[in-house]
Amino acid sequence: MTNEKIKKEILQTFYAFWTGGNLSSSYQVDEHDDRIRYLTGIPLAIFNGIIRAKHPTEEIINATIDYFRKIHLPFLWWQEPGTHVENWMHERGFHDMGPFVAVGGDISAMAICNNQLYTVRPVQTSKEFETWYDLIDEGFAVPPDCKLKYKEWLLNYGPKLIHYNAYKNHKPVGTVSLQLGSIGGIWNLTVLEKHRNKGVGTALIQHCLKECLLRDIVSCMAMLMPDRQAESLFNKLGMPSLFEMTGYCFVP
Repeated sequence: MTNEKIKKEILQTFYAFWTGGNLSSSYQVDEHDDRIRYLTGIPLAIFNGIIRAKHPTEEIINATIDYFRKIHLPFLWWQEPGTHVENWMHERGFHDMGPFVAVGGDISAMAICNNQLYTVRPVQTSKEFETWYDLIDEGFAVPPDCKLKYKEWLLNYGPKLIHYNAYKNHKPVGTVSLQLGSIGGIWNLTVLEKHRNKGVGTALIQHCLKECLLRDIVSCMAMLMPDRQAESLFNKLGMPSLFEMTGYCFVP
């Protein structure tokens, strides 16, 4: 698969993550020919926003600001590769969250090592989901006013997102989610602080890659936060950095 093709697949998977499968009552998707607006109701900018805006205009940006002001929610405008809206954003009070990094590629020929240190299991019961969410909550430092809606959104996402817990001596040490589609998507990679740099992240990522291959999915992606904490790990495991997307945050 060429870089341009995988780049297109990654963007489609990214769009699908924000628009597909969620069953929560507050979730809304408004799709236009030139953009998609998604709304989770969670009062954190990344969970509400504009994606697939290839040719935005000032009028569309202004109308979007007015919409989110009326419902009192922060949002992100995702700047697609090849588009240039930074001047318009800064003039209107957006702040730049920095570049999110897309990593990914063909995994069909990867030599994936068997993990001997950690047990990785899918979340199948409400108790396992509570364990998974507690790790996410701790790892991502979810703001108190977001916790309940964030938990509802994750709980009701639907069957296209599989959650996993990693265990060491029967104690949970990390989490990840795998999005299923034409390519795999890795999200919510979290490792408890005292267990970092001990191979937990590697075990979780490689488990996702194995699950993809078992389903004949031969490419995988992840969109990494601007702190780029896991970028070197993904690169080391055969998922190179391919492009960046800037998130412009607006808080009414």
